[in-house]
Amino acid sequence: MTLLTARRVTVRPDFLAAMMLVLGGGAGLISVLLPWMTRREIGSSMSGWTYVTLGLSSGAGGDTGQTVSAYGVLGIAVAGGACILLGLSTLLPITHQPLGAISLMLGLAVIGAVLWWSQENQRSAGGFGALFDQLGPGWFVAAAAGPLILIGAIRALSRSD
Repeated sequence: MTLLTARRVTVRPDFLAAMMLVLGGGAGLISVLLPWMTRREIGSSMSGWTYVTLGLSSGAGGDTGQTVSAYGVLGIAVAGGACILLGLSTLLPITHQPLGAISLMLGLAVIGAVLWWSQENQRSAGGFGALFDQLGPGWFVAAAAGPLILIGAIRALSRSD
């Protein structure tokens, strides 16, 4: 009679995936507090949170694309918070593939939100060249959050132990 024995597989923490997901998530959260757009001619700037509140308050009467952009900026912050939690979860001795799959979707959503925001605001700025002259640090931090999240997600997906 042959006895079947279960082989115990120990899952190790993935520090690289955790670091990239926490950095990308933190960048997504912080980007909402930083200025996304600066108007040098009038000397003012608009933070991500101001953009969200203005976009959502104009909701029904405003441009649909601007409303979606406002939700996108808010979504970047929410995805950032989720990626911080997912990154910390990769330090636990659990399988990392589901965490990586969720992080991958969130990273792609962050990149999509940044691209949507850029597309919507280039019309009011007078083209992409003029838009890039007016971009503030919040946009650049949000643009960096997506690739950081993707690197962490791919790392979490690629771990087989």
